[in-house]
Amino acid sequence: MEMPSETPNRDAVRIDLSGDWLLAAADNSHALTIALPGDVHSALQRAGIIADPYRGRNEADVQWVARKDWVLERTVVIDADDLNGGWYLDFESIDTVASVYVNDELVLQAENCFRRYRPDVSGAIVAGENRIRIVLHSAIAEGARRQAAQPFYVPYHDGNSPIANGNMLRKPQCHFGWDWNIAIAPLGIYGSLALCRLETARIEHVTTRQMWLDDGSVDLQVTVQLFAREPGIVPVHFMLDGVRERLDCAVGAGETRLTHVFTVQEPRRWWPAGSGDQAFSTLKVEVPGETVTRQIGFRTIELVTDKDEAGSRFAFRVNGREIFCRGANWIPADALMSRVTPESIEDLLRSAVDANMNMIRVWGGGFYEPDWFYDLCDRLGLLVWQDFMFACNLYPSTPDFLENVAAEVDYQVRRLSTHPSLALWCGDNELVGALTWFEESRRDRDRYLVSYDRLNRTVEAVMKQACPEAIWWPSSPSVGYLDFGDAWHADGAGDMHYWSVWHENKSFDNYRTVRPRFCSEFGFQSYTSMQVIRQFAEAHDLNIASPVMEAHQKNECRRQRTHCRHDVPLLPLPQGFSELRLSEPDPAGPRDPDGRRLLAVAEAPLHGHALLAAQRHLAGRVVVEPRLRRTLEGDALHGAPLLPAGCRSRNSLCGWAGDRLLDGERHGRAGDGRVAGVPGLARRQSAAAARRSGDVPGRSRVDTRDGRREGHSARHAALLVFRSFERGNGRGTLCPRYL
Repeated sequence: MEMPSETPNRDAVRIDLSGDWLLAAADNSHALTIALPGDVHSALQRAGIIADPYRGRNEADVQWVARKDWVLERTVVIDADDLNGGWYLDFESIDTVASVYVNDELVLQAENCFRRYRPDVSGAIVAGENRIRIVLHSAIAEGARRQAAQPFYVPYHDGNSPIANGNMLRKPQCHFGWDWNIAIAPLGIYGSLALCRLETARIEHVTTRQMWLDDGSVDLQVTVQLFAREPGIVPVHFMLDGVRERLDCAVGAGETRLTHVFTVQEPRRWWPAGSGDQAFSTLKVEVPGETVTRQIGFRTIELVTDKDEAGSRFAFRVNGREIFCRGANWIPADALMSRVTPESIEDLLRSAVDANMNMIRVWGGGFYEPDWFYDLCDRLGLLVWQDFMFACNLYPSTPDFLENVAAEVDYQVRRLSTHPSLALWCGDNELVGALTWFEESRRDRDRYLVSYDRLNRTVEAVMKQACPEAIWWPSSPSVGYLDFGDAWHADGAGDMHYWSVWHENKSFDNYRTVRPRFCSEFGFQSYTSMQVIRQFAEAHDLNIASPVMEAHQKNECRRQRTHCRHDVPLLPLPQGFSELRLSEPDPAGPRDPDGRRLLAVAEAPLHGHALLAAQRHLAGRVVVEPRLRRTLEGDALHGAPLLPAGCRSRNSLCGWAGDRLLDGERHGRAGDGRVAGVPGLARRQSAAAARRSGDVPGRSRVDTRDGRREGHSARHAALLVFRSFERGNGRGTLCPRYL
């Protein structure tokens, strides 16, 4: 197979390395090409070596991919006249543990998917053909090796991650599995990749700081961080909305920082969606051969945590005005980065705004998203709650691990802090709670708490050094600084994750018992749209108890909730996904032997379906209304899983954005903001596409708890809707009751 190559123009200082590379398993079992940026699994699928990992139960069949090392190669031709100056490789993201060689000389050992690597290759480049080789090492093998090297065992959540030891690596934790994601531990190269010749200096970062003055004007401090191999003079141009300034900067070997200040007398303010316009100024910083552009939104932002009679508040104040936050959690748009496009992400984010959201929480088990994601949030007015990428596990606190994390945090904070949408940096997702999840940490809490605190303080210290004015929140959920208590059940302060209805199997009534100051997670898992289901299931799989559907329903609560809800009456499981319509329960109507109300069925075409009332477990507990008895006559009392029955609330109905539930806010204390949302499943379609396909109820209005009326398709997260799986049958919907 011919090796891809490229010959640069004589004056080129940046050679784009995207495109086709050779890809081979390190054991020579497979050889093909891969398009970079991209991932190994997608390349194997395009070559016909593996099937779509999402389809059927193929996830289990592709586990071998992540257990191998993979080698990527290509050549680049450099003219002898272009060898002068320093050359370096520029990788935006390598996933994750990799060895990079130029002409068989090791130039980089990468170990963090969240860092940009720019290794110097001047000593390895030659005139003529140069071979670049990247060895992507198995994350599974590397995780096991690093776990074995720890001074004590560091547990991970095997319920979320069936692939072990992902917590050892700085890699998206959902790559090792989650209750909504396939577990295949992808490998790849993401974002931009290039071979560059260094002029006098290059730009490492451009950061800004807004200093607001009493007269309403603002000083915009622009700091450029430069890197040079040797001393020199660099002309630096700063431009803001057409105003151009030149500074000649003396640089030394290594890093040099230069700050310029623009005074804006009458700045136009940037506002979150629904509160005002998203006004921008354009900032450019130039050095020879390189230009960095930023969109600047002038705004102030504060986190209000004043004490009150219930505890302490948690609200955002933007430009002096408190903002009621409405939003959802954001997970990676796909398990495989090759499938993600800016167009699909824009459609999803616009759908969030269409649903009257004004905040997105970038959840800590995925990626720090690329620059264009945050540019979109800026333009759409979506505030961003940004988690650092730690989720639901415990993590090492060894010096090498903390050093790696510190470099990650410094890079990401400097990269993203200029965005006006960036509202808050949060230390992690649910790590405080994870201290109680594992036998090791319960038995020796002091050791694991100290280890966690070392990690958390490292993240905080580096963040504050990189961006002193950034808002920090230690963990999510959290009651507050240095409080390591149970924030899942404390609603008087901080942010709350309320999962008692789903994970603790409590009734939907329980949603009315809490009044979070800021609910950054809550929800109830449901099925995706039929359009998405048909992408991974065949016609014969369209039964919620089929092996394929079970393989795509990974949450450990699925049997208690989706199939065997114990606190509602039970109906037989339909063959296929035809809809049922259930009416409001009659308070005076019949009850089962335990006193629970039965649900009146308006229409239930259940011919030929078995009622799984396993006699040894449920005999005598299921009461069937007379109008159903005729349908069930002759059916066996075994052979199909149970389906929870319920009713549609008079004033609530879920809205769908493909397989992403768009959750409406629950109203409580005035002035406090809340993010209401749950991560969607791994495959997505946009709200707009879902509406076009008919899978989303339209923009109907809904009465919420305090009587306000909302005009959007987002609804309370306490409902599970089986919606319109076979169109045109005239039937309604099936959902658990919401009281």
